Amino acid sequence: MNEEREDQKHQPNTSTDFHPGHITQDTFQALLACYPATLDAVTRRKATDRVLRASSTRGKRAKRSRQVSPPSQVENPALDEEQKKQVEAEVGAFRELDALRYEGLPGVVVVAEKRCLEKEEVVKLVEWKLKHGIFRPALLGMVKSNQAKAVQKATSDAFTAVNTTRSAKDEAEAETGDKPETTDPTASFPKSSLDALMKPLRGVGIATASLLLSVGTIRDPEHEAPFYSDHTYLWLCMKEFPGRGTRLSQESEKTEVNKLGKKAGKLKPNGEINVKYDVSEYRSLWAAVNELRARLNETESSLGKVSCADIEKVAFVLRYIDVSGYLEQYDIVDDDLQPADEGPHEAEANPGIKREGLDKEEKGGRNTLTWHSLLYDTGLLGAHPRTKYESFDLASPEPNILKWDPRCEDKYVFFSPRGHFYPHPGPLIFDNKGNLVWMESRFGMVMDFRVQRYRGEDYLTFWTGEDDGTRGLGRYYMLDKTYTLTHTITPTNNLRGDVHEFQLTSTGTALITIYEIIPYDLTPINGSQNGWIYDCLFQEIDIETGSLLFQWRASDHYNITETYFPLEEGKGMANSSESAYDYFHINSVDKLEDGRYLVSSRYMHTVTCVGGDGEVLWVLGGKRNMFRNLEEGLDVRGFKWQHNAKWVTGSSGDVDVDVDVDVITVFDNGANDHVMDEDHSRGLVIAVDVGNWTATLKRVYDAPGGFSAHSQGNVQVLEESGNVFVGWGKAAAYTEFSAGGEVLCDTHWGPQMFFPLGWVKSYRTYKAGWVGRPVMPPDVAVDGGLRTVFVSWNGATDVAGWVLQRVWNSTEDEFETVDYVPKTGFETAIEMDERAGSWRLVAVDFTGEELGYTEVFSLDHSDSWILSSALAGDDGLLYMLIPPCMVGAALAALWQTRKRIAMGLRYLASLRARQFY
Repeated sequence: MNEEREDQKHQPNTSTDFHPGHITQDTFQALLACYPATLDAVTRRKATDRVLRASSTRGKRAKRSRQVSPPSQVENPALDEEQKKQVEAEVGAFRELDALRYEGLPGVVVVAEKRCLEKEEVVKLVEWKLKHGIFRPALLGMVKSNQAKAVQKATSDAFTAVNTTRSAKDEAEAETGDKPETTDPTASFPKSSLDALMKPLRGVGIATASLLLSVGTIRDPEHEAPFYSDHTYLWLCMKEFPGRGTRLSQESEKTEVNKLGKKAGKLKPNGEINVKYDVSEYRSLWAAVNELRARLNETESSLGKVSCADIEKVAFVLRYIDVSGYLEQYDIVDDDLQPADEGPHEAEANPGIKREGLDKEEKGGRNTLTWHSLLYDTGLLGAHPRTKYESFDLASPEPNILKWDPRCEDKYVFFSPRGHFYPHPGPLIFDNKGNLVWMESRFGMVMDFRVQRYRGEDYLTFWTGEDDGTRGLGRYYMLDKTYTLTHTITPTNNLRGDVHEFQLTSTGTALITIYEIIPYDLTPINGSQNGWIYDCLFQEIDIETGSLLFQWRASDHYNITETYFPLEEGKGMANSSESAYDYFHINSVDKLEDGRYLVSSRYMHTVTCVGGDGEVLWVLGGKRNMFRNLEEGLDVRGFKWQHNAKWVTGSSGDVDVDVDVDVITVFDNGANDHVMDEDHSRGLVIAVDVGNWTATLKRVYDAPGGFSAHSQGNVQVLEESGNVFVGWGKAAAYTEFSAGGEVLCDTHWGPQMFFPLGWVKSYRTYKAGWVGRPVMPPDVAVDGGLRTVFVSWNGATDVAGWVLQRVWNSTEDEFETVDYVPKTGFETAIEMDERAGSWRLVAVDFTGEELGYTEVFSLDHSDSWILSSALAGDDGLLYMLIPPCMVGAALAALWQTRKRIAMGLRYLASLRARQFY
């Protein structure tokens, strides 16, 4: 190439031809130079769509649109200053993510000492992939579920296998001894490297594997692997690109044959390319990319050789050429030159049927106080706002998300709602955005619902039975990932299991609490000599055999005079077991691998360490406290009426402690239903140094808004991030804090005005990963009048979308695929353009694997119901409930201020008394 041409900065010819077989080096480099501007424009448009969608039509059902708005219609969206800042922040964040994908990580991988990727790096790459194309939230969760060591080994094996694969050039020269005129671009196809990534790693299919391989080889021209991006496949394999005379080039109108053998267009109605994402397709892309590279690199360029990454970027520019600036920069003004169909804006690609799914999208750590939130928390939307579904017969709590931040762990929330205003108590799972995942009423009231691990498998565990207000009388269940009951644990010695603890250990045992009513002399506390008490025990049970391994009884180690719970406020004055006195109130047990137990007593205000022989090793708090404080003003003995004392093992966030110091968490209620010693509840992290008999308050996590949870509650240190997750017990709320105490995500699932009354509550609330694969089929409801189908699958966590299929008569076995609809929240609504035939919906995961099928249904003979009438009925009920809710709010306010009123009256009484002396 001569110097004059170089000085023209690769000015393309105005008779532009973007066909991969004809595109010139000049045109290619000109398009490549437009990549940064194109990336910013596309990211800004997607971010704008999300912001506008979140701020409009709140509370209304979103209609699924099959039309894609051209860019010219969204050039000037009405954004306020705050929204503009949010959009620009998203653009900047993705720009950094893009630089990490093309520059940062490839530079790290080529370092000799590190020929692998870390789990965090792979998660970042998948996040880039999802934001670069169509977002599939299930994929990110699956990738995050991989173990860090597994990711390191898989990527290391893949990169090593690439280096042992001879390039096409090497193989040809080995055979002939000369440089061949042509070589097979697929001769060095890295099948072994792809297998090394796809087989051991969850969530890694051919597209993601090619992305990881691309990052690992981008600095190695001989072995560089192209990323299987939709844009590149559209351009090079489907020959879809901007062309003259038609919206798409003539070649793009050809059809492909899908796996069912039916004719299908290259683009699905929702804008995704109609491909199977398999190895054979990637092999075709591999050949096409290498063929284009070879042709372009025959021409010398001062910008160096064309790489696979360069081709990927140019394909992206061609896909969004209307916002790239290319046409304006090179004065290519031609009405006949049209961009390829860009695919849907994110708002259309991910339609929503429920209000919550739209309102809580991408809040970016901002407070989300709205009128709806205000009405919700003051109780004017009812004592228990609920979300109803068409395809599912239970209604879930409607969450009020006050704050959401992407730094919160993208896992599931587990709690067990119950209360006077909760009609169907039972276990319930939300996702990280407050969408329902699973709920069940067949077990009745349950407590301590969470995910625990037993013999290498995850189980849902909980207590179920009867509750007399002090103790529980029941048993403990374990469900596998299909939600099938697999284990039932009961106490030994003819005792009944209590609600307060069901903790599995790493050795295959279960820790359970028990309240046993026994006769006891109450004269030391001015009670009856022939009185009765609730004696508190815990047992350690072998899960497999059900045998008793260990038992500890509070009355053997604590005297009733150490209690803080007055006899006159409780039971125990009568000579009857029905009026037993609860002096200890055990509410949590935990165990370390060294055999030490941790026991919490609510009414003793103590956390007790118990040795393997049952002896008390130390006591923190209460009348027998054995520790002193290290810091002035931080009284670790100040927790009162607490719950959920737990060991913190391994990393404890940013809390630095010596290896010989124990770290525990405690949920400090600061109140009970009769006494309010503190004005709000809090989570605590405490370092206990037995060698020096000191205890240090390391972190405090105060209830946002300063509310008090009079009972129940828990604190959980999340292992992956170090964040601290707090369930507020009697207060229907949960909060995720950073390790340093910043509120990241804050959710109420009942009105704050009624927190003191406990009308809806959950004993504990946890956050964890979970994979649910129910055996029951998906549920579907048909509204023939609105020509809308509603589909959900209670408990299924792997569903990325729904494939709509049709068969023309009931005798046929082969269904034809008509459409694909991304999953939106718990229930997805699908508007039907056609009525004829019989239909079914197929749940698929992010790889396209079929997970389950609905029953076959028909629109011609389906019953119809009018959603607007149902909603009108709900509104009428709402208005009827407003007056009693206002009265309830006033009573709750008086209840919350009763302590201050009592203190004021005592103060006035003292002033009056002074007048007489």
